Amino acid sequence: YAISFQGDGSLVATGDFGGVVRFWDLRSGKTIHSFCGHVKRVTCSDFSPVGYELVTGSDDHTVRFWDLRKRGCAYTLPAHSSLISDARFSKSGEVLVTSSFDRSVRMWNTRNFAMVKELIGHEGSISGCDISPNEDKIVSCSLDRTVKLWTQIETN
Repeated sequence: YAISFQGDGSLVATGDFGGVVRFWDLRSGKTIHSFCGHVKRVTCSDFSPVGYELVTGSDDHTVRFWDLRKRGCAYTLPAHSSLISDARFSKSGEVLVTSSFDRSVRMWNTRNFAMVKELIGHEGSISGCDISPNEDKIVSCSLDRTVKLWTQIETN
């Protein structure tokens, strides 16, 4: 249900219906790590810019931060009250943006895992989100058939 390239293209992470996250070495085509943690299907994933951290979202309403160096889950974030539809690191890796079927988009500080902003405005479940490279805009799309561009996302 989820798949992401690592920045240098040598690894791919996948998440499945059973909540298992696998890391694949594309040179050999073999699984190099398998992590269990989510109790429901993995719905989204994204590698951080540093390349050894992966974030996954799930139907269990949590976001998990996986650390390849430590070979396990570094943190579990109870992020939303419904399915996590998307999770995206900012270019700096200091911000994570998540969207959910609970109709919210949330910004998180990746150093202390604190929510720094919540964006509300869609009338339906949100199916995806992303943050601009300079981190001043967020875009989201919803099952209400709208796309929203959020430009007032200062967190101070």
